[in-house]
Amino acid sequence: MSSLYLVGRLFRFTEGAPPAKILRAFFWGEAVKILLTVALMTLAIVFLDVDILLMLLGFVLTLPVYWFALLMSATPGKR
Repeated sequence: MSSLYLVGRLFRFTEGAPPAKILRAFFWGEAVKILLTVALMTLAIVFLDVDILLMLLGFVLTLPVYWFALLMSATPGKR
């Protein structure tokens, strides 16, 4: 959900938008994304019967997957 917010915030710009405006939107969007992630994790911990350590471990182990997938898609001829 937090990533969806960031995508929606960044893809609202049209071609020719000022780079400074896009960069500002990116930083604000990333800040809101982090706050949304913290809020949603807090809600999950408070209202759901979850093991906090396992939930956080799963979250932390999932993050490198995004970066690795981005790296693999950006490397030409490595598919």
